[in-house]
Amino acid sequence: MSTGFQIWQSKVAGLMLGLACLLMTTGLNVSHAQTMDAPQLLAQSQEAKPVEVLTGSLLRIHQTATVKVGYREDALPFSFVPKAWRRPVGYSIDICKNLIEAVARRLDKPLNTQWVPVTAENRFEALVQGRIDLECGASSDTAQRRQWVSFSSPIFFTGARLMISRQADLRSVDQLAGKRVGVVAGTTAQQALAQWLEKRGARATLLAFDNYPSGFEALEIGAVQALLGDEVLLYALLAEQDKRDQYRLVGPWVSYDVYGIAFAHDDSAMRALVDAELSRMAASRELERLYVRWFQRRLPDGQTLDLPMNPTLRAVMDMLAKRTGAR
Repeated sequence: MSTGFQIWQSKVAGLMLGLACLLMTTGLNVSHAQTMDAPQLLAQSQEAKPVEVLTGSLLRIHQTATVKVGYREDALPFSFVPKAWRRPVGYSIDICKNLIEAVARRLDKPLNTQWVPVTAENRFEALVQGRIDLECGASSDTAQRRQWVSFSSPIFFTGARLMISRQADLRSVDQLAGKRVGVVAGTTAQQALAQWLEKRGARATLLAFDNYPSGFEALEIGAVQALLGDEVLLYALLAEQDKRDQYRLVGPWVSYDVYGIAFAHDDSAMRALVDAELSRMAASRELERLYVRWFQRRLPDGQTLDLPMNPTLRAVMDMLAKRTGAR
């Protein structure tokens, strides 16, 4: 046998070995491949799905098969625990249940849900430290907070106002000089009022409370002359306490607040999933149904807010719906 023929035979054997390796890596059967031409082989190899690399929260959820959800106990009707119940419910909670289902579909596996109570003051710390994957309460999206966490597309709009006794003569924050004002620690209302007073050179005593019920109790006993908070949460508080005939909200908004679902900072994969699910919910009118359920119908403890959807939120829902099709 000539040397040239041996070299040619060696090259053919090498090519056959390489082809066999290619067939094994693309999942093709060798005997079947013999009946396919080169274009068919190329087309089938291109159909092979790439392996998805998970990162951030989705990787942690995949590894533990658990979604850790932070919830508020005092943010009615967004996130709260009814008196006769032992689990959180509300507008934000129902949105997050849909998000959990979307995560399960993405990971293609069943998931457990761990409900973690948080406060207005420690909710973002819990996200930064990885103790929760989603914060499902009544959290305002601000530039300062976006340095530490990320927010979904808007799910609600509101602003901070003053609550006072109906016998009080206060009309707006411009009359707070020398007064004691209650705020909830860690909220945008606390920051907004401090800035408002500083700009006007007015001096008032700000007392920070852990939650709205504590602040309202201070207002009732006269420890503070006014309570500042997000309008929707104050309306809900009065409905919950059945005190709408004794207290009222006055003055313009001190702040403009856009609520969103919070998650880990710069987690692009989680952001894409969350916003895609919100768009799906808007297109199917699920978001609108949830709004009616929690803002216009009777709540588990018997109170009713009867709060119509504001035009800004409706416009945002329409915009979200258009990402996936017309509503």
